Amino acid sequence: MAKIIGEYIIVKDTKTAAWDRYVYFSPEMESLLKEYRRECVWQTDAYENRKLTEDDFLFRRHDSQDPMTPSTFTWRFKMILKKNGLLES
Repeated sequence: MAKIIGEYIIVKDTKTAAWDRYVYFSPEMESLLKEYRRECVWQTDAYENRKLTEDDFLFRRHDSQDPMTPSTFTWRFKMILKKNGLLES
């Protein structure tokens, strides 16, 4: 779980298993996410001189191990939808 307080993002475990969520997506989405992870592995190695670990967030701030803020992810997703004519203005 990520919570934003001022400029800081606090990441902590959920309180109970009831807060756990499952996300179902298509095989195409699985392929895209795996491709994106490979890109993250390459960028981390090339630009940060380190190896991507299992503890790193897949969607994270540029040049940081901190997670991307939820609002940034939502904004970028909406921009992709709009660019591809999948979201009305």
